[in-house]
Amino acid sequence: MDKLWPGRDGWSGECMPPDPHQEHVNDPRIEPQRAWEGGPGQRWSQMREMWTKDYFEVVLSKVRVIGRVQAVSRGHRYPQKYSLYVLSKPDGEWEKVDTFKGPIDVSFDKPKRIAGVKFEVVEPMTGHEGPDGRPPAWSIYDVRLTEIRLFGKWWGHVI
Repeated sequence: MDKLWPGRDGWSGECMPPDPHQEHVNDPRIEPQRAWEGGPGQRWSQMREMWTKDYFEVVLSKVRVIGRVQAVSRGHRYPQKYSLYVLSKPDGEWEKVDTFKGPIDVSFDKPKRIAGVKFEVVEPMTGHEGPDGRPPAWSIYDVRLTEIRLFGKWWGHVI
């Protein structure tokens, strides 16, 4: 089954860099690949409150036909509103799909050929300040892409 649906090998990521004056600038939790590597308990976190235009992107090792895109968060650690962009070929330009309300979970009416996905904060999460009075940091515990294949009928497999 691994040959039919290759895993996450070769994925790369990028995110809005942290403020260089912040205490968490060298914290390993800000490394994007933590959103899809390492299993339960592992996560990527921005380690600061969300700002408009913050982004998180994943570039796949090859083009895949995707029917659903998810970035799993817990609590209110996702943008209130975000724009979804896709890269249809590795050397292409980011194309905006639409703007959505959080949490990040988008199913396409028609599967798309995708080489990458990008989430950009349009409206940060507010109204859910922690005990310290600060807004929540954006965190992603897993990136799930449902690849669609035809084997007599449509099959979806989460990669």
